[in-house]
Amino acid sequence: MARIRTIKPTFWTDSKVVRASRDARLLFIGMWNFASCDNGHVIDDSYQLKLQILPADGDVDVDSLIDELIDKGLVSRLALEDGRTFLHVIGLSEHQKTDTRWTPRCSVCLAGTHRNSPELAETPLNSPQESKGKESKKTCASIKPDAEFETWWKLYPLKKAKGQAEKAFRAAIKHTDHETLLAAVAAYAKSVEGKDPQFIAYGSTWLNGKRWLDEDLRPVSAEAINDWLRTCWDAHDTTSIENRSGLTFRPPDIPADIDDVRAFTLAARRDWITDNRDDIIRRIMAREANAA
Repeated sequence: MARIRTIKPTFWTDSKVVRASRDARLLFIGMWNFASCDNGHVIDDSYQLKLQILPADGDVDVDSLIDELIDKGLVSRLALEDGRTFLHVIGLSEHQKTDTRWTPRCSVCLAGTHRNSPELAETPLNSPQESKGKESKKTCASIKPDAEFETWWKLYPLKKAKGQAEKAFRAAIKHTDHETLLAAVAAYAKSVEGKDPQFIAYGSTWLNGKRWLDEDLRPVSAEAINDWLRTCWDAHDTTSIENRSGLTFRPPDIPADIDDVRAFTLAARRDWITDNRDDIIRRIMAREANAA
């Protein structure tokens, strides 16, 4: 069943997307609509994808377009233990409003594990766990919050009632993003440092009260930093990013056959910003939360 998806304005100038051909970009967008779930799993059937997305383009080789998307790092190919293969739209769940009701319909999510095709980079899912003698089929949607909660829990200053905190975290993550929670809890931990534990809120209380919205804890949002990064990308400005994040841009060696050194250097700056975007955002949020 097809789904309505949204396209962010930054899609059109994304460094990976613009390197793909026009037909490959169109196929890539169409795959969002026909993904089996919000995690971006798509049936690996070029004939079916052509009928769904490019039905009137008889001269288009969808197999070649899929290979192109894989080569550009926009799509990967996954293989289940039973030999079935699927395509994976990388990062789809991070840019779409997700609906967990869709997850059980996806064969990859239901399997809970897969092995990658040998020629592709690894994109592991957690293995299913045993429970009461039966195999528990963990979905992809249930795997991600566990790791995110553990990262958040390590920062929380009061290690009590972890189960209740995890339940509250699952509810909270529907209303904000992981980076915001991490930055806010880091600021909270700093604000209660040295205080009597009886005056520190339980994790579940902090989350249920949406304390990440407190004025004295509210960090700059990941979305705001991302918008700022887009400005830096447009201007090839790595210096501002270095100053704000603490990361260092190291210019690559210039090959002897490069005629336009300036264009090569500017492109390298943009590639560095794109490749390190997530790390830049995390570094800035952590630094500015601590400074607050």
